[in-house]
Amino acid sequence: MNIDAFLERISERNLSLPAMRESTTGRAPEKVDALFHLPLLALAVMVIARRKPFRTTVMGSNVALLLTEHFTALKHTPHALETSLTLRRRCADALAFLEAAGLVVVSPDRLRTVTLSSEGKSNLDRATRDATDLGLLVRQLKVTQDRVIARIGDER
Repeated sequence: MNIDAFLERISERNLSLPAMRESTTGRAPEKVDALFHLPLLALAVMVIARRKPFRTTVMGSNVALLLTEHFTALKHTPHALETSLTLRRRCADALAFLEAAGLVVVSPDRLRTVTLSSEGKSNLDRATRDATDLGLLVRQLKVTQDRVIARIGDER
């Protein structure tokens, strides 16, 4: 069928599609897919690990806390993002990328502690001093991580 003819038929009949309601309570992670891009998640993991090494079991919730604190649109859905399987899977992909690139080291013991490597520290520090959008984002994520620690403590 010709799309132009189809659109004309719809407009002649005064048909319309119902508008979708914006809801921040249900399945927020699927609605904010941009947050699940590997570079953003990798930066979040590096910023968190730069401050203090953490166990892989809390990686998803740590990243979710950082993202919900940083992006104000997510303030209404912190629990939904923290329990998102999509976020956890993509964080695992970001961690695998960082480990393959030699930017983080995951301990081989049962604790599976994520530590920033010396190369990762130097790259993150260089990005922090950068005068581009990347540098601004990294600096903002560091400030946000400090706010998260001040708000919930450093127990994770």
